[in-house]
Amino acid sequence: MADYEFSTGPEGGANTAIKVVAASVMTLPVVSLTGGSLFLWAKGTATLKIGNTPVSLTLYGSIYSWNLYYATGITASGAIAITVEANTEISDLRVFAEAISLDALLYYYEDVKNNSGAIVIP
Repeated sequence: MADYEFSTGPEGGANTAIKVVAASVMTLPVVSLTGGSLFLWAKGTATLKIGNTPVSLTLYGSIYSWNLYYATGITASGAIAITVEANTEISDLRVFAEAISLDALLYYYEDVKNNSGAIVIP
């Protein structure tokens, strides 16, 4: 894994995000999705692949300088690889075996924005 330091996440909690010091690829465990979904918060530029399949991230909304990105309808297998530029911050990557609704994403986003994630972030 790249050199990193902990930082404050979008919900305002200390040490709930990772700031990557130098441009790199973070490799996470293998998943197998058929019509799955994911979302993550990012400050800076990040791209994502599952195995050899690029995942197209869509911006859902922003809180301060944090952006919530999501992708649905993912059919891919392999390790999750997040490519980041220097000083990019990542928080709360979640991967789901099934599609998530925009209503569920709105509930999550609003809880982080208005309630510091008290309901949706452990």
